[in-house]
Amino acid sequence: MLACYLNSLGKQLIAGMIRMKRETMKELLYFAFADLMVRVESDETKNTLQYATHRKMTFAERTLIEQYLLTKVAPKLKYYAEGKTSQFSYLGVDEKLLRDLNLFQIKNALQTRTNSEEASEAAVQQLIHQAMSSYYGEKIGEKLIELRELDAQSRASFEIRDFKDELRELVLAYNEHSDKKIDIETLLPTDFKKGQYVL
Repeated sequence: MLACYLNSLGKQLIAGMIRMKRETMKELLYFAFADLMVRVESDETKNTLQYATHRKMTFAERTLIEQYLLTKVAPKLKYYAEGKTSQFSYLGVDEKLLRDLNLFQIKNALQTRTNSEEASEAAVQQLIHQAMSSYYGEKIGEKLIELRELDAQSRASFEIRDFKDELRELVLAYNEHSDKKIDIETLLPTDFKKGQYVL
């Protein structure tokens, strides 16, 4: 249960990493479930893993965050290497992390807004394409009914040929707004395909 929760916690996590030297590392982690900014510091030569937070934590928050750091972060830092004495400690509250939290929240809000605007624009474009493909689909249907009525009334073939350009334009417009592409040949009645009329 705890492992499952830690995995979902990791999915909420957004991290920014700053490498100071090859053997030392500082990393900023944001835990969304607690709205908490954490700075993790490690030193490979001393085999230490330390962390600070922007505010005091509750006991439950500390338990979850330390479990996450020890199970997800520490193994990547070779913290559990054989033959080495390791040290894990909490450095306390570092108010400077509040600035990092505010900066992160501003960037996150801007990114969310950008993503939301892009999603809205994509949704509007999708609706436009659906409306236009439906409109041109109806116009193609009307044109084919009109063509059949002309045929039934035995109009001259030149009157039937007048539909060629209009029908072609409607098909092109439909194809521009629809994922399903069509061509004039598939739309024409069988007797037109057999050459009774030339379009």
